[in-house]
Amino acid sequence: MPTGGSDFEKRLAKVTTKNYRFKVALSARRCDSTLDGRTTYRYQWLCDVPLRGDAKAMTVNWLMIEILDADGEVTYRNSFITDMPVNRENVAELAACGRARWKIENEGFNTLKTKGYHPLTHPAAGQNP
Repeated sequence: MPTGGSDFEKRLAKVTTKNYRFKVALSARRCDSTLDGRTTYRYQWLCDVPLRGDAKAMTVNWLMIEILDADGEVTYRNSFITDMPVNRENVAELAACGRARWKIENEGFNTLKTKGYHPLTHPAAGQNP
């Protein structure tokens, strides 16, 4: 695990020190890129993270993106899981794809909710209108 005092590392330390039925050593990776000297894109990822606390748990790859302004304030943060391999060469592309997918899904649900479709009261949702 990387040394340092970021919030991510503190949260990871808490998670990895809990007693589970089996032990998993998680090693976080991180890379930063700065555009125009003002905006910093910070990527962090973990590979082969178990979804449950037992030996038969399916493993996934987790990644997080943070966008920081010139003052170092976080203006955007989101995380995603995938079964695709995550590494320094593709983490930015995977984060961009995750953001695009989130935006499409979010806009679709907002359209359904606000344009009269009422997806939560539709008969197919198990309720009568």
